[in-house]
Amino acid sequence: MIASPVKEHIIDAVLNQIEMEREGFAINSSAVKSSVDVLLTLKDESGTGNTSVYTRDVEPAVLKASRAFYADEGERLLNTCGSPEFLRKV
Repeated sequence: MIASPVKEHIIDAVLNQIEMEREGFAINSSAVKSSVDVLLTLKDESGTGNTSVYTRDVEPAVLKASRAFYADEGERLLNTCGSPEFLRKV
């Protein structure tokens, strides 16, 4: 298990990089991928099955942030775009 302060730092770093890329900034995507690959390789053998540290600790936060982002983005597009433009963007 990842210690809580380290776990929170890792999750925040991954989410921050995803958010920066969504905002149009260039990120070091290979560094993010390498970090995620390491977390996918690490297994939590104390829990049920052979769950990866990424799946257990990081993925839920990424999915939650993604749901919020796309709900907000969809709402923004509905309010600012006509139907044809909205369909092109989604």
